[in-house]
Amino acid sequence: MRRSALAILLALAFPSPAVAMIGLGIADSDSATFSDPAWPGLNVRLVRAVAPWDVALTDPAAGTPAGDRRAEFDRWVAGAAAVGARPLVTFEQSLDPARPGAPSLDDYTAAMRAFAATYPSVRDVAPWNEPNFRDPAVNPYLDRPADAAALWGALSAACPDCTVAAGEFAGIPGDPYVAAYRAALGTAQPAVWSFHAHLDTSDPTAPATRFFLGALPPDARLWIDEAGSYFRDATGAIRGDAAQRAGVSLLLGLPAIGPRIARIYYYNLDNQCSTAARCAVQDRGLVAPSPFDGSALDYDVAGRVRPAYAVVRDRGPVAVPAAPRGFGLRVTPRARAVRPGRAARFVVRVTPPGSVALRVRGARVAAARLPAVWVRAARPGRHRVTVTAESAGTRRRARVVLVVRGR
Repeated sequence: MRRSALAILLALAFPSPAVAMIGLGIADSDSATFSDPAWPGLNVRLVRAVAPWDVALTDPAAGTPAGDRRAEFDRWVAGAAAVGARPLVTFEQSLDPARPGAPSLDDYTAAMRAFAATYPSVRDVAPWNEPNFRDPAVNPYLDRPADAAALWGALSAACPDCTVAAGEFAGIPGDPYVAAYRAALGTAQPAVWSFHAHLDTSDPTAPATRFFLGALPPDARLWIDEAGSYFRDATGAIRGDAAQRAGVSLLLGLPAIGPRIARIYYYNLDNQCSTAARCAVQDRGLVAPSPFDGSALDYDVAGRVRPAYAVVRDRGPVAVPAAPRGFGLRVTPRARAVRPGRAARFVVRVTPPGSVALRVRGARVAAARLPAVWVRAARPGRHRVTVTAESAGTRRRARVVLVVRGR
């Protein structure tokens, strides 16, 4: 009995042109990004930054952390305008010691009105960066999902001509914070929700994105506005070029399992740092850092354009995430008859969608253009065909019948 094996990668069904249908951007709050020699080649028109919630109320005079941050943010907004990029801005805690922790709703609303008036070129906004992030030292909304949800209404009212993305969640699969946030919104129905998906660049089954696809409203557009693939991780371990490149390909494949995903922002172009010793340990940059003082890096060549850069630039190759553990398999029809020498067409459905390794026993695979697979048997008669799909430790089988009529 013949057996044939075929690695079914759903990227075959969703090639690089599918990525061109979504918005691809860079999440990077550094104004120097726009003057980086590597910037023009990416051909992106979406950018994202994080700013203090009171940035528009802060004096940009140098000499204080809050003032310096305001001045840098102003340069970022101007830089985005200069290169024709559409900015998205989300907010975080103030750097002004007089405004610690979470703002009152009235203070936040006043700050958002000032922001809308001060920065008319910014009309894509999100209320608060990662309100579910599990560190109370930097996140005043960790145990306050209702208060975080209230910011969406305040920002929407303060800037009625803005697109206000709800959520802005850290990518934590199964996080009950998301349901509590949604419940607090009541009858409000945000048209756009945003979340982060760093995890999905290293886990081929895309657990963060799959969670949010199920947890967020089915008719809303989704923005993945922060996701990056490690070159060097938080422990200091070097993942390297190949792993980073593969992670970016997985990121670009996420719309294949979630057609509602309208934008993806890659984090980041490079890590700005004053000296090599002060470069961030976590490094997801498409370009290696170039310390301002010219000091040499001990883990890469300063300013080197990494292979992951080309994946963003070329919008591929795309790697569709693997089907998750426990996926389902269905092959239709249950039986098909063909003339001798002809291939029979069967439709393979994997749910939730994802790539699988597919093996066919009892017939030979003639072609595959997912979700269709064509199989052929050499001899006339009734052939029992077993289709086996494997992914993430799960194996599923489906049986169909191929009848080859006599001559």
